[in-house]
Amino acid sequence: MKDYDSVEEKVIYQKLLKGITDFEKAIPVGETFPTDGFMLESNNVDHDRYHQYFSEISRYIEIMESTRINLADRYLFSTRKVLGKVVVFCKRIIRRLLRWYINPVVQQQSEFNGAVTASIGRLTELEGQLHSVCLDLSFKVEEQKQLKKDMISDLIQQFEEDVISDLMKKLKEDAISDLTQLIKESSEKSESQVHELEKLVEYTNIKLNNFQGKIECLEELELDIFKSENKSFWDKKTVSQSGEDAICAYIIFVLGKKAEDCVYLDLGANHAKELSNTYYFYSKGSRGVLVEANPALITELKFYRNGDKILNKCVSAKSGEKVNFYVLSGDGLSSPDLNAVNDLIEKNPELKVVESVMIETITVNDIIDQYLGEAPMLLNIDIEGKDLEILESIDFDHYRPLIVIAEMIEYQMGLVIGQKNESIINFMESKDYIEYAFTGINSIFVDKHQLKEKYS
Repeated sequence: MKDYDSVEEKVIYQKLLKGITDFEKAIPVGETFPTDGFMLESNNVDHDRYHQYFSEISRYIEIMESTRINLADRYLFSTRKVLGKVVVFCKRIIRRLLRWYINPVVQQQSEFNGAVTASIGRLTELEGQLHSVCLDLSFKVEEQKQLKKDMISDLIQQFEEDVISDLMKKLKEDAISDLTQLIKESSEKSESQVHELEKLVEYTNIKLNNFQGKIECLEELELDIFKSENKSFWDKKTVSQSGEDAICAYIIFVLGKKAEDCVYLDLGANHAKELSNTYYFYSKGSRGVLVEANPALITELKFYRNGDKILNKCVSAKSGEKVNFYVLSGDGLSSPDLNAVNDLIEKNPELKVVESVMIETITVNDIIDQYLGEAPMLLNIDIEGKDLEILESIDFDHYRPLIVIAEMIEYQMGLVIGQKNESIINFMESKDYIEYAFTGINSIFVDKHQLKEKYS
């Protein structure tokens, strides 16, 4: 417990302590009063309440100023009517006798009160000045914050302008580059189309001249070749290598289907008519997709098979690749497989590679998806050395042709007897296809599922 030199000192100290405590309690939680660090934020202090506290302190100082001087000679009185004068007289005598003690105490207390009052007054003045300084600092801090925000905003704006400018420049350059490339590609494509059209016109003129000569010869013989006849199914001409088109026509006929409804997919189409397994159906009004990698045969195909979709691509197990396609001098022997090409040349030295061209690949599944939408009725595969690879790449769970024609023998100079690719047969059987016929060159497979539906 604190020791006091006098009762007055204790009272003054307790009053000051109570005033400070009340002042601190009046400050809201989270706000700070000015300190030696001048950490005053103008946004955190209620200035009206601050001035209220300052007024209260000033009032306390005025009270202290008015009571700071204590006198030993105070007015003595008594409320007693009879003994009042005696009591007052006795008090005066006692006061006079104690003056030697009381006066120094009173004088010391007055000096203490004067020093306390002056000190608090000076502290109050300093507090006011510090408050002003803190407010100035607060305003400067706010100005610095605003200046910093403005600088950051200017930097961000400048950065955005620079980035947008660079981006627009880049987009402009890319757009110009893309447009230039598009124009170049369009020009190249147009030139290619014009060149192809010129070849087609030239080919057409040659054929028309030949036809004209043949017609004139027939007219000289006075043959009535234009007489229409109602031919039966059995009166038909085959253009396949070993009658494959006639066998397929028979299968379709027996199953109660029409030849003109036989949508086909011919992989390795080669010529438009000669040795074609699908031309018979085209002549009956059916249409399909012909895929041929040899660019030299495309013009002929487009001339005679203009109702079909002609693709100058190489059938493979993966789409979108570029491969070398080796064009051989022999009919239907060209291939992307260099080993197969070398084997052919070794077996027949008269063969030679005419040219090598870069051709884009495409899968059977993609051809069906993009150009047919459903499985063809007839699938013909004549890809030298790659028939099994192509068959294995087909999604038979989703696409099941009724008839599949696949080459079953390797190239030989003479007649091939007693040979057949058993791997293809085993694979087709695993996919529920049955070999209906073998022509000595090709096997013709029929889908068991569709046969079961027909005869169940």
